[in-house]
Amino acid sequence: MVKIKQTEDKELLDEILKQLKENDYYCPCSLTKTNKDKCLCTKFREVINSNIPGTYECICGRYIVEITED
Repeated sequence: MVKIKQTEDKELLDEILKQLKENDYYCPCSLTKTNKDKCLCTKFREVINSNIPGTYECICGRYIVEITED
C-alpha cells in the first residue's frame, strides 16, 4: 500500500509552495526545468513506483510516502 502525504512542517510547506509557484511548479531543488522536474518530480514518482517498503521523502521535502507490503 502506498500513502502519500505532505510534510507536517507548516513553515517548510509554505516556503516550498511559494517557491513552486514562483518557479512555474518546477521543483525548487532541481537545476533543470523539464517536464520530469515538475512537482511530483520523476525521481519521486520512480520511488513510489518501485514499491519497495519504507518511508521516503521527496527531494524538496514537500511529500512523504509510506510504502507497505499490504
